[in-house]
Parts: sequence; structure tokens; C-alpha cells
Amino acid sequence: MSLTYRKLTRDTIMAALAANFNAKISELAGVYGVPAFAVDFSSSSRNFAQTYIDESNIETSNLIDFYPVAGCLYTDEAMDTGEPRNVAFTGNLTACIDWFVRPRDGIESQDTESLIDMLEDATLSVLLGISPHTVVGQTGIWRARKTTASRERQMPLGDGYFSKVKVRDVFAATVATL
Repeated sequence: MSLTYRKLTRDTIMAALAANFNAKISELAGVYGVPAFAVDFSSSSRNFAQTYIDESNIETSNLIDFYPVAGCLYTDEAMDTGEPRNVAFTGNLTACIDWFVRPRDGIESQDTESLIDMLEDATLSVLLGISPHTVVGQTGIWRARKTTASRERQMPLGDGYFSKVKVRDVFAATVATL
């Protein structure tokens, strides 16, 4: 038996980001008054990865380059409810997107909030647009609509500052018995 609900969740989110995120950023740039940018969601990307990296290691990591924005997608907590008993897994899974933001290389503007607002807006718009039900083989996921977004304060680096935006989205998952 294979419990692929984590991979199906990440694949679903990656497909939605790749299809819609950059267009949403372009659309919102004028609204927020900040320059548009593009994120590469390909498997060889240098500014988006399917990994969990702690912000204390972001500057020295060779996984991603985070100017002006870089992101990570990973799954976190999963809890099997145990009901119904005739399936391999049924429960909730938290999918996480962490965005690391450097407004300009070493020089911060007086308004660092607009870029972060735009990033959060685009991310939430993409997540809300995901089909409510995805099934592949014996595995099904559903967006539970328990999305949270939070921010961390500006943190110093060797040559400037960066911010972190955390978006968490809960998915319900079921894996049928094989």
C-alpha cells in the first residue's frame, strides 16, 4: 500500500501555482504599486523549492536564491482520524508555503508591506482557486478551507533585511485500502 496523499497535495498546489501565480502577481502589481516579478516553479528553479528550510539557514543555503522573492512548499502535520475503519488513512494534512522576501538587495524602502501584501494576496487567490476535490487512484484530497497567513518581522542579514510570509492550508485526505 502506498500513502501518497502528501505528494498529491504538493503536486496539486504546484500545478495551481505554476498555472496562476505569476499572472496574479502581474495583475496585482499596479494595485499595490510595486514592480511585478516572476517565480520559476519548474523542477530546476532557483527561487522555489519543495523543501522545508529554516530562515536562519536561508542566507547560507545553496537551495534557493531569494532576491526579491523565494518560496518553499512542504507538508507538515498529518493526523489520521481513524474513521471510517475500512480505509488506510483519513484525516487532515497541513500544506505550507513559506515566502522569503528581500525588497531590494541590501536597500529597504519605507514601504516593505505592499510587496508582502501582494505576495499574500496572490498566494491566497491561487489556493482558493484549487479544485475542491482531487482524486488520483486510491487517494483523494479536499481543501478544508482552513487557510492561515502570518508574517514575521523584518530580520537582519549581512547586507540588509528580509521578511517571511507563512501560508498554511489544511487539506482533508483519504487513502482507500488497497
